[in-house]
Parts: sequence; structure tokens; C-alpha cells
Amino acid sequence: MLASTTLSALVVEKYLTLARADGGVDNAFSLELEGMQALVVEIEHAWQTIVQVCYGPT
Repeated sequence: MLASTTLSALVVEKYLTLARADGGVDNAFSLELEGMQALVVEIEHAWQTIVQVCYGPT
């Protein structure tokens, strides 16, 4: 998922659950809140590695 961000992905889809212990069809591959927060931070870091700042005319 992070690699797709460095390849210019604009949208990342990931399921969120409040508690895996509650059960459910997609809880096995859903992230809990802490995992989602970490994913957002890591995606932001990955995005910053490819963004180039250009000052002046191009």
C-alpha cells in the first residue's frame, strides 16, 4: 500500500473497525484506530519522499 503511494496513487482504500474482537465479515483484514493512524502517518512520509519542491520558473 505504501509502495502504491510512491507510484503516485491518489486514493488508498482500507477498512476500519472499532474492535476486531466484535467479529464481523471483514474484521480479519480491517485496521483498528491505532493501525489506521499509523498508516496515515506512513503514507504521508512516503508521499513526502516523492514530492519535489521547485522554486522559480520551470
